[in-house]
Amino acid sequence: MKAKQRFKWDKRTGAVLLILMLLLIAVEGIYYHETARNLNMQIQKELENENDGAKENISSHITTKVEWLKMASGIASLYDAETSNNQEEWWSLIEQFDKEEGYRIGIADNQGNLYYGSREKMYISDKETYQKALEGNTVISPMRKKAFNGMDSILLAAPIMTPESDVMGVIEVEYTTIELGNYLNHTDLNGSGVNLVIDSEGNLIASYEGMENYETIYDMLNSRSIKSGYQIDTMKKDVKSGKAGYLKYSLDGDERILYYQPAGMEDWTVVSIASIHAYSDTLVYLKKLTVVFMITVIALIGGSFFILLRSLWKRKLELDRVKIDYLTGVLTRMEGEKMVEEYLKARPGLCYGCLFLDLDDFK
Repeated sequence: MKAKQRFKWDKRTGAVLLILMLLLIAVEGIYYHETARNLNMQIQKELENENDGAKENISSHITTKVEWLKMASGIASLYDAETSNNQEEWWSLIEQFDKEEGYRIGIADNQGNLYYGSREKMYISDKETYQKALEGNTVISPMRKKAFNGMDSILLAAPIMTPESDVMGVIEVEYTTIELGNYLNHTDLNGSGVNLVIDSEGNLIASYEGMENYETIYDMLNSRSIKSGYQIDTMKKDVKSGKAGYLKYSLDGDERILYYQPAGMEDWTVVSIASIHAYSDTLVYLKKLTVVFMITVIALIGGSFFILLRSLWKRKLELDRVKIDYLTGVLTRMEGEKMVEEYLKARPGLCYGCLFLDLDDFK
């Protein structure tokens, strides 16, 4: 019966140890999940901050350039391209403006003749942007496919007004989408991600080298592996309706997160993309650290239980030895009295006899 009791006691101890280990695993799992969730929230927050900065940059740059066009149009109004003497001064004016690569300055007369500082000339009277500017409006054009030396571009145009407030022509600045993208990609995100600007159809307004291989941002995304729970169609609907959102995808095993929000001008949307490789490394390290910590704690708990059980077992053996007389191998007087007492209590009302034995010369 004693062996049976000892067996039950061992099972209870094992059950307690198992429960403790399961609780430890659950706590560690919750800790890892919460840490991963907080890291993901941190990534999203940093990406949103970066996107806000890009939105501010593109808005500020376009606004500044529009104001510059208005100032330049005032200077251009002093020149008359119709006279040969002033035409050289007019060309000289354009050349002063048109010194940077990636964009070009043009001035058009009211007949639709557009002149660039390189003395290049084209006819644009049928162009919508020119027509709107000739009506006295400051205009930002849609994205123009392959219009600037084979590269996609956009136009900013403003009317040239005479002192009498008549429109005598149009001044415009044309950016390649790559050049406009350069204004967005000089922040802390550079190196681990990129900023873009797209229109409501996904056409690239501000881009970066490599994206010229795609007609729209959606063509690029269709060539990537989109993560579960995210859809390109959802992004398309959000962009058209002016909503913000996220999309995750991977390229050659590198997971990336994309955040988009309305730019606050035209039908543009600012898109920020970041690689979460560094954060993934942190998660992997955290996961390994969690496993090592879990194994260490389980080993410590198991070892502690083993030492405790061994101590209790030794203590029990010592107590058992105290019950037996070492010399004769029979119960000691104290243990014998205890057994008799328990026996009598368990069987009240019965009569018993007691026998005493005495051994002469035992020693």
